[in-house]
Amino acid sequence: MAAVATIAYWEENMGDILMRTLTGQKSATNMIVNPALLIDADNVTEYTTPGADLKSPGQVAGGADDLMSDELMDQFFLDPAPMK
Repeated sequence: MAAVATIAYWEENMGDILMRTLTGQKSATNMIVNPALLIDADNVTEYTTPGADLKSPGQVAGGADDLMSDELMDQFFLDPAPMK
């Protein structure tokens, strides 16, 4: 079963990919894969939800750019342009 955050991420980013394609930004590849989010002892507090325990539902804290920033998305297009 997919996590709520996973589905929300794909909904948001598939729309961005579609809009980039419709505005003529020419995909440079047929696959868009983002690097895994690295959470370690140095940055774990940035992603921790205060008061959460092992049974807490929900998604990891952090912004949308933690997963796929515009700069990273630009690398997958031949003619990247800002999407706002």
